[in-house]
Amino acid sequence: SEGEENTVPNAVVGDGCLTGVVLAKSRSEAEAVRGLLPAEVAVAVPLATPLAVSGLGHRTRALLESLGSALSTWDMLKVPGGKAPVGVDISGFEPGSAFGIQLIQGDISMTALGTVTFVGEQGFVGFGHPLLNKGEVDYFVTGAYVHEVVRSVEMPFKIGAPLKPIGRLRQDRYAGVAGLIGQVPESVSVNVDVHDASLKRTTRLSAEIVHDENLTVPLLAITLLEAFDRAIDRIGTGTADMTATIEAEGLSKAIVRDNVFFSATDISAASLGELLLGVQRLVGNEFAEVKLQSIEIKANVETARRTARIESARP
Repeated sequence: SEGEENTVPNAVVGDGCLTGVVLAKSRSEAEAVRGLLPAEVAVAVPLATPLAVSGLGHRTRALLESLGSALSTWDMLKVPGGKAPVGVDISGFEPGSAFGIQLIQGDISMTALGTVTFVGEQGFVGFGHPLLNKGEVDYFVTGAYVHEVVRSVEMPFKIGAPLKPIGRLRQDRYAGVAGLIGQVPESVSVNVDVHDASLKRTTRLSAEIVHDENLTVPLLAITLLEAFDRAIDRIGTGTADMTATIEAEGLSKAIVRDNVFFSATDISAASLGELLLGVQRLVGNEFAEVKLQSIEIKANVETARRTARIESARP
């Protein structure tokens, strides 16, 4: 167990006094063995890893919760994130130090907070439990500032904020995580400029998203939707004229896509479907490895309906 995150297990307890406790590796395993054990034997399950989230609106927070196979299969507890006080920086990386593992950094932040267990000349070990138990990974490692520890018999967790990146996470295993200090992971740079013609303003959102075969596209979807929602500050009808530029390792040149979208109900979501589908097919293609490097979007959104209809066609 590790710090405040994983010291008190949740237990599925039968009636009467306990005669023993079985330790399950997951909630699914706990449910499977519960029916095989007598009522006086409890089943303890690992606690969820707290994921501090900041920079998301109501809709994108809900999207994060509802993501299917990408996130819901991992036992993570979403908690409010924030910023560290001005001027606070990491003084040293040593056993007992708080640190963060970031999936997104920039105008949006998703950070799992934990505690350093061991520090060597170049690397470190921490958590004492897995983050996502994905094996070899390449995520941001940051220092962390802890605002408060929320104490609870059922689910204690820390309210904290990431500091600047200081390394890269390379291993995510059942017994803990391990990484290198002084290196920066490869990531996808995302920059979105959305001009709202009605409000006569342009809003920019910038973020860095980790490379992960399961996570990158879902996290990109959340980031892009948040950029549009922030810019137009509403959910409703409109027309969007959008240009997307994608650069990736493995492509001979950048992919540039211009298109116009209309929706009578949700122009933000309607503008992004084509791009996200294209990115998914690009990174998941079976012919060659393509590693995203950057995605740049420029969009102009207006409330007017600008559509056309084909009245007739003749070969």
